[in-house]
Amino acid sequence: MDKKKKMKKIMILTVIMALSVSGISGVSVVSEFPVYTGPSDQRFPKIYGNIVVFEDNRGGNWGIYGYDLSTGTEFPISTNSRNDYSPEIYSTIVVWFRYPQNSSSIFGYDLSTPTEFTIKDDPWCQRMCEVYSNIVVFFDN
Repeated sequence: MDKKKKMKKIMILTVIMALSVSGISGVSVVSEFPVYTGPSDQRFPKIYGNIVVFEDNRGGNWGIYGYDLSTGTEFPISTNSRNDYSPEIYSTIVVWFRYPQNSSSIFGYDLSTPTEFTIKDDPWCQRMCEVYSNIVVFFDN
């Protein structure tokens, strides 16, 4: 191993060690583990508290799934015959956009009541949503 590569590894280890012992609240180095190990593609994970949400292409359509880090349980959020993309999460609310044909719409899901709801659905194209508190913002064409 050349000196430059060795130096990079030492710097990374130092940063990780510094984070774990520096007293930063809530920061610790634990271990890596898979959230889902099925044959389909997953992408765009987001996390809030103990919940990870992500896109998954199982069944031939992109759907939204969740994973509870505290229980080790995976659960579906939106698994319909259309494609759902780019999940975002804040507290118990998950939002994403659905692309059925030539337009897309914004949907949400309340984890506390297991209920899906429509945020914006019209013939124009809405996508790229974000959620914070009780506010959802998105691109509207």
